[in-house]
Amino acid sequence: PQTIRDAILMTRSLGVFYLWIDALCIIQGSDDRCESARMADVYGNACFAIIAARTKSVNDGFFGP
Repeated sequence: PQTIRDAILMTRSLGVFYLWIDALCIIQGSDDRCESARMADVYGNACFAIIAARTKSVNDGFFGP
């Protein structure tokens, strides 16, 4: 999907070698309390976070007009 491709492009252009994508790495639709309790561990050492909030779907991408 384009949003994931854009995230890969952004991290590569900044010289970051690792990318965590919630939709691929966090169990979706399960008992959210179990996963949300681990968020400090997941994001605690992040360089930055990409939030594609204005996209309507994962296919939209976030590099746009």
